[in-house]
Amino acid sequence: MSKLFWQWFRPLPFVFGLAFGYCLYWTVHAHGADLPDKIKTPGVVSAYLATQQLCAKDFRTKPLRNVSRDKKKFIFTSYGINCIMGGKPIEKTDDLSLAACKTFEIDHLVPLALGGQNSVKNLWPQSYSGRPYNAHVKDALENHMRALVCKGRIRLADAQACLMDNWVDCFNKYHAMKGKLHLRFRFGQKVPPL
Repeated sequence: MSKLFWQWFRPLPFVFGLAFGYCLYWTVHAHGADLPDKIKTPGVVSAYLATQQLCAKDFRTKPLRNVSRDKKKFIFTSYGINCIMGGKPIEKTDDLSLAACKTFEIDHLVPLALGGQNSVKNLWPQSYSGRPYNAHVKDALENHMRALVCKGRIRLADAQACLMDNWVDCFNKYHAMKGKLHLRFRFGQKVPPL
C-alpha cells in the first residue's frame, strides 16, 4: 500500500512546479512585454470629446487617425525596435507598412473611439503575436469598453483611466466576463475596426 502511494506521490511536486512555472511565465509575459512603458506612454485623452459625441451613430475614428510616418518611426525607435526592409533601415524605406515591423502596430493606449489622442504619449508599438495578450485582444477590449460606455454601464473617464493604468488588468476586469468571446479574441483573431 505505501509503495503504491509513493509511486503516485513522487511526480506531484514536479507537476505542481511545472504548473506554477507556466503561470508565472504568462503573468510576467503579460505584464512585461504587452504593456507600454508608463513613462513613454502614460496615455492622453481629448478634453473635447464627450460620451455623446463618441457614441453617436455617425462617429468614426478614421478622420481622427493622423499618425505620421515620422511619428511611427520615433515611437519604434524610442522602444528600441529596429525596423528593416530589404536590408535598409526604416529611414531609407518609403513604406512603413511593408517593413519588418508588420508584426507590430502603433497602437493608441486609450483608443480614439474612447477619446484618446494621436500624441506620442498615447502611442506605443504593440505586438500582434504576443501570447496570451496582443493587439487583437486589445482591439476586442476597446470595442467592448466602447459598448459599455455607450450603454451607460461604465463612465468614459473610468474606461480611460482603466486603460491608462493597465490594459491587461482592464481586460481581465471588463472583457474576460464575456466567456467565449474572451477566448475567441485572446488567441489572435482580428477585430474589425470602428
